[in-house]
Amino acid sequence: LSGLGVRPGDFPWLRTLHSAAFKLLRLQHAQILANDRWAEFAERHGYRLSDVPRDLDSAPVEMPRRTPDDITRAAYAWGRSRALDVDRTLARCPGWDLNAPALRRFWSRLDAFKAEHRLLDFPDLLEEVLRQGLCPDVDVLFIDEAQDLSPQQIAVVESWFPRCARVYVAGDEDQAVYGFQGADPSWLLGLAQ
Repeated sequence: LSGLGVRPGDFPWLRTLHSAAFKLLRLQHAQILANDRWAEFAERHGYRLSDVPRDLDSAPVEMPRRTPDDITRAAYAWGRSRALDVDRTLARCPGWDLNAPALRRFWSRLDAFKAEHRLLDFPDLLEEVLRQGLCPDVDVLFIDEAQDLSPQQIAVVESWFPRCARVYVAGDEDQAVYGFQGADPSWLLGLAQ
């Protein structure tokens, strides 16, 4: 890009929503529930998790479901990204073969673990941005791949809309692939109306 006169710092907000939240909150990587902390949590409580998040900007193509604990963690992540509590998550996931007491225990234990170590997971980042009313200092907001936004992500970008002179939202509902993470392309379709 240097041949085009673009320098690395020219677009500080060209990033994922979670990465933008991380920057807005002025966090350090040690404050994020990352791979090593997931492993510590799993070991402490005897969970068998076959995969864990890698970093702030990557997500698995598909949520691992090799163990019952993977399914529990997937339900937790799905519910959080849809801004649901544990009971509403259980009600919305009847075909997931979930053990309700196990999900409640997992949810409670993870919340306690995060509080003990002052950690945030990905849904926490977005909740904090909304709670604090934070927004990138931009005049133009461009949201790409909008078909894959979760309700929680949608709430964040909608909170930014009024602060921007222009907003562009792009996506293709036929390419929605993040339903397992709570994505819902109906919002994009609603905007098109």
